[in-house]
Amino acid sequence: MRTYQKTVEFTPEDETILTVRVLDGNRGLKAYLLRKLGRGEQAGLWIAESLGIDPFDYVSRLERVRLGGAFREAMDQAERCPQDYCFPNKLEDLVVLEWAKASNPKPANACYYLGCLYYDKLQYEAAMENWERSARLAPRFPTVWRNLALVYYNKRHNSAASRKAMERACALAPQNARLFLELDQLYKKLEVPAAERLARYKENWAVFLRRDDLKLEYATLLNLLDRYQEAYNFIMSCRFHPWEGGEGKLEGTKDNHINYYLGLVNEQLGDAAEAQACFERAAVGAGEPAGVMYYNDQPADMIYYQGLALEKLGRPVEAKARYNKLLDYGERHIFDRVRVGYFAVSLPDFLIFEDDLNKKNRAHCHYLIDLARLGAASLFVSGCADVIAFE
Repeated sequence: MRTYQKTVEFTPEDETILTVRVLDGNRGLKAYLLRKLGRGEQAGLWIAESLGIDPFDYVSRLERVRLGGAFREAMDQAERCPQDYCFPNKLEDLVVLEWAKASNPKPANACYYLGCLYYDKLQYEAAMENWERSARLAPRFPTVWRNLALVYYNKRHNSAASRKAMERACALAPQNARLFLELDQLYKKLEVPAAERLARYKENWAVFLRRDDLKLEYATLLNLLDRYQEAYNFIMSCRFHPWEGGEGKLEGTKDNHINYYLGLVNEQLGDAAEAQACFERAAVGAGEPAGVMYYNDQPADMIYYQGLALEKLGRPVEAKARYNKLLDYGERHIFDRVRVGYFAVSLPDFLIFEDDLNKKNRAHCHYLIDLARLGAASLFVSGCADVIAFE
């Protein structure tokens, strides 16, 4: 008690100082000390003043509960609160939530929050167990089913369970465009037919139109089903927005493929000068292939279009060098073991459900090798057989 008294006396009374330090818990600490000293009335007044300064002073809120002895009421209120924007992430949160879970016969929210915290700390089995209990207690909460879909697919490698959980989440929140996107991405990984996925878009037209990424996926599905005019009309009817300050379109992007095809069009129209200019633009760019990990990597097939443009410009040796680069990269990297770096903020895909990166890398390398072969065939057809032998 003497230590508590000395600490209370040391805690400054000046409101300005304590307001500045409110996030450090000083005001809550003083409330705790006053309560331990049996000065309940003073502690209550101090807590009321503290919460008037900062309604989010959680230490003072806890002391108010302790002072009134209303733990059961507080836990019941916490279970009734919406889960939006609540994401416990500290180790002290773990202790509190485990206590709440053990003290409450129906701790649906506590289990949900624990699942989020454990998943964040890479404790996937504990996360799954808590989410499963939360889902049993609150089966109409869509987010917990969505989270279970992630852990089933990414950590348990159980595609069927993941699909069932994700479909349930979407059924509970049919107007949630993010859940629509995530379920569609799961369908994509499970190789659900494009026609079946497109039908789902048609049935949920107002939902998917809220997101640019879903609009692009819809247009992609139309293209996959050879409905090109419909895809074009849809794209032209939409207004798209750059993401993350415009990172979706990088400064200096060469658009080799577009310039190459513009060159072909102008060639057919008889405008030799404009065709030449387009091929010159198409021939410019980085000559080294990259992997498929980050959106700011130049797509490797741009090198292929550089080669085609160089052929059009009458520079077959340089074209051959481009094709050789593709072949060399594909053969050297086809058996690489690929992993995402910790700070992989520039991934090109919406990675909710994890990819098999090694499989993706092998497909990419085969693609580059075949592009090189296409380039060699193009040189042969154009009459440059003397330069097509790969080194």
